[in-house]
Amino acid sequence: MDIVIARRPIVNEDSRYRRAVRAVWERGYLAWEHWCVTKRELAQPALLALVEWLTTVGDEAELVERYMEVGDAPGRVLRPLLPPWFDDEDVLVLEDAACCMRMYALRGEH
Repeated sequence: MDIVIARRPIVNEDSRYRRAVRAVWERGYLAWEHWCVTKRELAQPALLALVEWLTTVGDEAELVERYMEVGDAPGRVLRPLLPPWFDDEDVLVLEDAACCMRMYALRGEH
């Protein structure tokens, strides 16, 4: 009788982490797309400024580092360009949407 040992697939923790971060960015992008037209128009200059700031990022690993940077560097780019009534959740949606847009650009998508 042969004994079969089930083996778990080897999962690179870094790739698992990146997939999770990508999913957060994509959810943020979808949330931004579902904002009303007025809110999106008010946020557009800030979003474009953040996407422009992210163009110095050369690959996805660096994009993740910039996103997780201590001190909320993306938020510092966004907040001065947003109406004061945009809250922290709105800022996070914009950060995620901008990172998603940059990720797609790095991959040559969208």
